[in-house]
Amino acid sequence: MKIRTAIFGTYALASAVGLAVLMRFILAEVRPRYESSMKVTMQEAASLLAVTLAAQKTEDWPQVFERLKYASRGLRVRVEDENGDVLFDSRPEAERLVLNPAPIRYKSVKSASSQMIDGRPLSTTGELVVSAPIMVTGGENLGRLFLARPLRTVNEFVWSERLKLVTGASLVALVMLGLGWWLANRLTRSLERLAGYAAAVRDGVDVKPPVTKAREIEALGEAFEGMRRTLEGKDYVEHYTHNLAHELKAPLSAIRGAAELMQEREMSEADRARFLRNLQAESVRIQGIIDRMLRLTALESRQGLEAPSEVDFVGVIREAVTSLAVPAEHAGVKVSFDDRTAGAARVHGERFLLLQAVVNLVQNAIEFSPEGATVSITCVSAPEGSWRVDVCDGGPGIPDFAEGRVFERFFSMPRPRSRRKSTGLGLSFVSEICRRHRGEVGLTNRTDAAGARAWLRFPPPAG
Repeated sequence: MKIRTAIFGTYALASAVGLAVLMRFILAEVRPRYESSMKVTMQEAASLLAVTLAAQKTEDWPQVFERLKYASRGLRVRVEDENGDVLFDSRPEAERLVLNPAPIRYKSVKSASSQMIDGRPLSTTGELVVSAPIMVTGGENLGRLFLARPLRTVNEFVWSERLKLVTGASLVALVMLGLGWWLANRLTRSLERLAGYAAAVRDGVDVKPPVTKAREIEALGEAFEGMRRTLEGKDYVEHYTHNLAHELKAPLSAIRGAAELMQEREMSEADRARFLRNLQAESVRIQGIIDRMLRLTALESRQGLEAPSEVDFVGVIREAVTSLAVPAEHAGVKVSFDDRTAGAARVHGERFLLLQAVVNLVQNAIEFSPEGATVSITCVSAPEGSWRVDVCDGGPGIPDFAEGRVFERFFSMPRPRSRRKSTGLGLSFVSEICRRHRGEVGLTNRTDAAGARAWLRFPPPAG
């Protein structure tokens, strides 16, 4: 089960139970509250009518009764004398449905509100009944006035109010469900971003921890980032120490051997000059390894690009070709750039790093091309608006055992002309630059001719 479903299900169940319990109490209170309010109102009306009758002469009561017939619509008014005899009833035809035909003594009926009539509950009479004594000055009791309202009207009101409450509760429930789904999505979206960040770290992608307003998830992301840095730092030191020791072993052995030979025996000036050249070449190689390692280390330690901008990629390629014109001429290799398909190629990133990536690929192609060969460069638009640069050489191509390893640190192949290896860091540097720019890099054998094809692909600028 997904955590989003679990969170939403728990929230929905808890909300449903809470709302159901609350609505049960509210709906159960509708009828008692309404009946209590109606009883108070009817009791006040009954008392007022009783006072009105008490203020009139008994001979004038018939006139009052006549007016009550028309003024008591919806209410039943009944007046009894002190003996319980009925003097007036606005609905005499309903008497048997409400009151027992036997005489009812007003002394047996509570003045506040009658809950029973002749021993029968109101639920059986079908009416809500209150009464008030008709008292004159001096305390003489002339009888009792009854007011009754059919429970049918009460039921109609209660059901109407209950329907309104249920409708309102349903709308509240829908709002709560929507809010619960939104909260579950918001919470799980942060968790999904955190899971994506962890997966990207696992795959070696340089990403920043997700930014979220949830402090716990933000703290977890920062913990992941700290753990990643610690692990990468340990792996980095271990891996680089091992590779550096391996790469420096060969030139240091050559330097030590040449120094020992120069100390142990006499040699001609020609041999001494040759050994000195070897010493110089190996020291230059060591210096090159150190310099490139420092550049690669500085790039890998970055958290992102520094002051990126929209770069004219065609201009970058032209500058790379120009900067390598002299080395290409010394090697007897021609470098050509066909910019007819490039158009207005633009890439978002650091211009210096993009230039270094192109220079390394072109320089690698020059070193592996035989004299008289041509290194061709093309820049074309790729799917989804990205730009792809192909650098093709005329060299021997990539051996089967080297495929998949060309971008490893310190992995290098002998150059065809000098039979010497490079530092093995150039293509690693290119790969790191591409990773920083969300791009791709590859090196494969050509299918149209002898040689290898290196390519770079960068996404278009955002927006």
